[in-house]
Amino acid sequence: MRRFVLLVLLLTSAGCDHGLEPPDAVSVGAIRASITYTGAWPSDSLFDLRFFALPFVPQDTLDLFRDINVLVFSDRLAYNVDSATVFVDSVTAQIYVYSGVAQNFSERLLDWRPVGLAPLYQVRPGEVTEVSFVVDFDNLPPFPPPPPGNAGKGEGVREGFRISNVEQGLQNIEGAVRSFNIQNSLFDIRYSFPSPSPPFPLSEKRDVP
Repeated sequence: MRRFVLLVLLLTSAGCDHGLEPPDAVSVGAIRASITYTGAWPSDSLFDLRFFALPFVPQDTLDLFRDINVLVFSDRLAYNVDSATVFVDSVTAQIYVYSGVAQNFSERLLDWRPVGLAPLYQVRPGEVTEVSFVVDFDNLPPFPPPPPGNAGKGEGVREGFRISNVEQGLQNIEGAVRSFNIQNSLFDIRYSFPSPSPPFPLSEKRDVP
């Protein structure tokens, strides 16, 4: 518990101008998450376990804590159980596109990864939003998550963008080479024909009537 609080305080002081701002009372709701656990629980890499919710898709571990004012997180969850119910109050009313259970898998403060993800849902003011999902320790979700269109391929978001940029660069180079070759070909065609000979020798002078 103290490790997580220390991480939150460090990231708050480093990246936020206003600290932990209390949410507006008229624009908050609550989340009740029902979690089912399957697979073998980790024996030597479980240092913390919490429910979390974000209104955006993170690209790396730092993104999980990028804006501490929008990060929703629970108290520490129980270990080695078959299921759990988590209730988080005073949650900002908005759409949460990336939420689930995150595991701190080493003694380092920033070594967090999701081990189970919930479907997209919306928290409405004054209401309790029910959400249920499965944490399968034998089949963890990819992290960073794959970019749109590459689900299941295992590439991370930044890796996918890096590959796309390289492919686009190669296409641009190939296009430039093709254009250069076409221009050279036109140049060769233009100047490969002999110049037309005059109808009479240049040294011969003729009077024009």
